[in-house]
Amino acid sequence: MYYIYLPYVLILAILTAILCRKQQKSLAWVGAVFLAPIITPYFIIKSERPQAAKWIVWFIISFILMITAEGFLWYRAYKENSFDRLNPIERTTVRLTQAIEENTAKLNKVMQTLDIKNNVASGKKEILIARDLISQANVLMKRGEMLTKKFVLFTTNYGPYFQKRKQLWAIELRNFYKSKSMAKYYATTHEYLNNFEQLLNYSQKHFDQIRSKKAKAMKSYDQYFIRYRRGLNHYQLYSDRRMKVQKALVKKYPRLKPYLPEKSQTRAVKLWE
Repeated sequence: MYYIYLPYVLILAILTAILCRKQQKSLAWVGAVFLAPIITPYFIIKSERPQAAKWIVWFIISFILMITAEGFLWYRAYKENSFDRLNPIERTTVRLTQAIEENTAKLNKVMQTLDIKNNVASGKKEILIARDLISQANVLMKRGEMLTKKFVLFTTNYGPYFQKRKQLWAIELRNFYKSKSMAKYYATTHEYLNNFEQLLNYSQKHFDQIRSKKAKAMKSYDQYFIRYRRGLNHYQLYSDRRMKVQKALVKKYPRLKPYLPEKSQTRAVKLWE
């Protein structure tokens, strides 16, 4: 490291050498300042410079800034290199949990945005936006299921290792991913998103007829809407049940919160009055 420290003490040593030549002082001060820059205030006092107090203050400020910056660079390098010090099992665990955390955060954001769009009377533009959000949610849901299945398989195969290391959070997270509440959550979320997408597709295709309350178009629309509401009700029901189990798990292991989907406040979409 020492990316900032070495240039800093070199500049101090050069300034000390210049001052020593001007005041005909021993060049031993140069080596002393280079090896132990903390003695610089003492050198300033001994050199009897005008406004010595001001120069000492500037030195203290610069020294603190240098130490802070050097500490930040060291910590960043330590965090980056700490991954290499892990054994293969720990590295795989980190990769999986980081991927799950990132995917979960994206899914939560998309679902929250979709919830907002749900509650706004929609036009053609809003329908297109909602369809795009559903497409994003479906991709993230499938990726989330794939990642959790990998995590379940991995922690099952290496269960004794996690038990021995007393990393029970991994076992608890695996059991939650395998639970019926999580399986129902995935199934009903897919049902809700698919039925919602079908409703939006039909609404976009027959937008003007539905706006005009054409009997044939409205009859089909009502059928799509009933399926949508059924899917929404199932989604809300099992989302609530999942949250009860999830809250107990997070209370016991707070570190698991980033790996779990958030509570959705979805209400029925309101396309037209």
